[in-house]
Amino acid sequence: RTRHMRWNEIRDNWDSYLPVITRRWPQADTAVLRTLDGSETDLALYLSRVTGTPARQMLDEIEDWRICDLSDPGRGRDGADKPLYRITRLTAGGTA
Repeated sequence: RTRHMRWNEIRDNWDSYLPVITRRWPQADTAVLRTLDGSETDLALYLSRVTGTPARQMLDEIEDWRICDLSDPGRGRDGADKPLYRITRLTAGGTA
């Protein structure tokens, strides 16, 4: 059974996650990320601004990253490759 990363673990080790975050979201600036102090909401709002992704959808992407990427980098929560997961969510009535 895979152990999922809890947000407080990410927050408590924020600086060590910055390279992982910038690999996942290359538009993110490490200096700006450092100022967020591990706040999930602030991260979502910042990434929403730099990527153009709606904030609610960005929160979902961050959750997916936390649950899946940190334990199995190639899969989404439903076991499908990530691009298929996102397409499924959008066509299954998900809102942005």
